[in-house]
Amino acid sequence: MAISWGYSPKIEKYIPLADFPADKYLIIARQVIENLGWKLSHISKTGIIAYTPISFQSYTEEISIRIHGNFAVVKSECVGIQMLFNDYGKNDLNLEKFFHEFEYAQFHLQDIWDESLAAFHTLIATQDDTYFEKAPLTAKNKIKNILFLFLPQKGYLVTPILVILNIIYYAITFLFITIVFKLRSEDALIPEVITNGYLNLGANSRELVLEGQLWRLITHQFIH
Repeated sequence: MAISWGYSPKIEKYIPLADFPADKYLIIARQVIENLGWKLSHISKTGIIAYTPISFQSYTEEISIRIHGNFAVVKSECVGIQMLFNDYGKNDLNLEKFFHEFEYAQFHLQDIWDESLAAFHTLIATQDDTYFEKAPLTAKNKIKNILFLFLPQKGYLVTPILVILNIIYYAITFLFITIVFKLRSEDALIPEVITNGYLNLGANSRELVLEGQLWRLITHQFIH
């Protein structure tokens, strides 16, 4: 079993279609997803997006099948951040299940191709084919290295802002404590000075909150 690594571990395979019609490939892929119990999220003329169920072993993976020219690109990618930045072989297992089920689904669809094709084209006529640029993992795919985690961008805005705010808060409190110890290293009142300093920086205090300083309910989350 192959293990993939990275901020967003994934495995993708390029399947040459040759004379195999793209719409037929997507119809079979959709049936495979249904057979495996994955949740279909999007389908259009250029591809499919689905998600595996959440379990004790997995936060869920995004399964996508996209048509690029004369190829079908089949990908499994972890949605959440993985411990130790590897997928423990989950993505490889997903693709193995997909390809194993593909021939079975193709065989059982062969007698109803005309109905399946008609239903497929009726459906995709109502779908947004630009959805692939808006899907949840689109922003993650733009992250080229660890520094990109701190860069707010379209589709990935709140998390980097929270990370930056935490870093700034940490730097301020660290600098404050360093200065206090340098200037008052012999002062018995250091604990009191530090406590007051933290309160001024937004630490929580039941008494002060009851007095109306409700903003401490938010700011204290950064200071701890």
